[in-house]
Amino acid sequence: MSKLKLKFDPNQEHQRIAIESVVNLFKGLPPYQTSFQLGDETIANLPPYNDLDEEWLLGNLQEVQKENSRYCQGLDQKLSLDVEQGLVLEGIGHETWRYPSFTIEMETGTGKTYVYLRTMFELRKKYGFG
Repeated sequence: MSKLKLKFDPNQEHQRIAIESVVNLFKGLPPYQTSFQLGDETIANLPPYNDLDEEWLLGNLQEVQKENSRYCQGLDQKLSLDVEQGLVLEGIGHETWRYPSFTIEMETGTGKTYVYLRTMFELRKKYGFG
């Protein structure tokens, strides 16, 4: 009877590029460290009253697109930053906050779940995102 052995490679180039692309969207952002908290409060990824400058984010997005245009056709065009006006969370505040939306698009079977999890880990490690 033969045994099936699986070998996992955590550094496949296409996955590494996707992870680095998301991390590089926030290049230049100082780390914000918070301690683990248990409760029902919403914990922000940024210090209070610290917004992400949209021009800075757009510049980072265009740099990521420029870098990835080597791998994907159509990314060499200048795209705009997709920013939405957030909803007011009941009991949290009375103001809305603008926030960017980014997507990771990969083919079926290329390891998107791993990329998502590793991206969250890398964003936490580098910038303190929670």
